Amino acid sequence: MRIGELGERAQVTVKAVRYYERLGLVEAAREPNGYRLFGISPLKTGRSPNAWSSATSTAMSA
Repeated sequence: MRIGELGERAQVTVKAVRYYERLGLVEAAREPNGYRLFGISPLKTGRSPNAWSSATSTAMSA
């Protein structure tokens, strides 16, 4: 799925998904046109927006 769909499903903004990608919380492959392509695993492995937010808070306080 593309970044907008992941953001919508996870109920976060596209900007937040990019930030979580920089933190290493989600990984994306790149399509030939440069678009990010995410699997559904971040949503199935308990990496919910709440988990992402907790990790973000931890990263910011370190």
